[in-house]
Parts: sequence; C-alpha cells; structure tokens
Amino acid sequence: MTAALPIPVEIEMPNREWRQVDPDSLGADDAAFAAVRFSFQAENYVPILSVRGSFRTDPASLEDIADETRVSLLDQGASVYVVKRTQTGSPRAPALVQLLEVEANIEGTRFDLYQAQVIEAVIDGDDPRKRIVLIFTVTCKYSQWATVGSEFRDFIERVVIVPGAEDILAAR
Repeated sequence: MTAALPIPVEIEMPNREWRQVDPDSLGADDAAFAAVRFSFQAENYVPILSVRGSFRTDPASLEDIADETRVSLLDQGASVYVVKRTQTGSPRAPALVQLLEVEANIEGTRFDLYQAQVIEAVIDGDDPRKRIVLIFTVTCKYSQWATVGSEFRDFIERVVIVPGAEDILAAR
C-alpha cells in the first residue's frame, strides 16, 4: 500500500516527459510519490523518481539514514558504491545529497545505474529529537544521467514543504 508523507509537500514534475505512477506498481510500497520518464523505454530501463518520508525520534544522523538506504539496496542484491555525499541545508532543515553507483539485476538483466538522493530533515525547534525526514530519489542508467540528473535538480528546486511543518512536529 502506498505510504503517506508525514507533512504536506508540493511536488511538481521536472517536465512533461515525467508521469506520476502508483508507487505500488514499482514495488515501492514505502513511497508516497513515484514518477517515471517513459521516453527512455527504448533503452530497456525507465528512470524512476520517488519521494518517501517518515517521522523519526531516533538519534540517527543524516549519514546514518543515507547508509540505511544503501543497505536497503544491498539487501535487494545490488552492488552499491557511494560516489559522493554532501551536507547542505540549514540547522533547522539540514539535508544530505548522496550519489550512488548501483549494479543491479532486474528480472535477469544487469543494469549499471546511478541513484541520487536528497535526504532532508525538518527538525522541531522545541525538541530536536523530533524530526520529519523526507527522501527524494531518482534512479537511472549511467547513459541517462546527463539528462535525468539535471531534471532531478529541477525537481528538487521546485519541491515546497508547506508552511506549518513545525506545528505538525509539535503536535506529535
């Protein structure tokens, strides 16, 4: 079953090449949003964009959460290499950008993929242990990265966390 985000987020597609799909249809039942770029179908791999989020009170750092996503890929049988991690954001809304190289076997076919993730936290001003963590992910073939990577940057720039997230945190 498709998950819900813990806070309202306005999401706009990077361009008309992307189409929203049911996350369950991709096996991403923990995602609240998913989209695919169908124009790459002839390349035997369709880029996937997803958004998921959770309310967390554990002490895990953003690096720990990034490692959790890497381990999840490993648990699915993929080989994963962390290309780059960059801290960004502000103290009240820290973020981490992670780029992974992934070698995955999907239905018997080997794919060399890039996966970019933006892991963003919204922290409660009164209780810093309480936070909402959003994970924005795009996965594509290496050969698609030049196009899809720039579209993912456009997508991230347009995401808006609806004002009032702190109120939602305070209520928990």
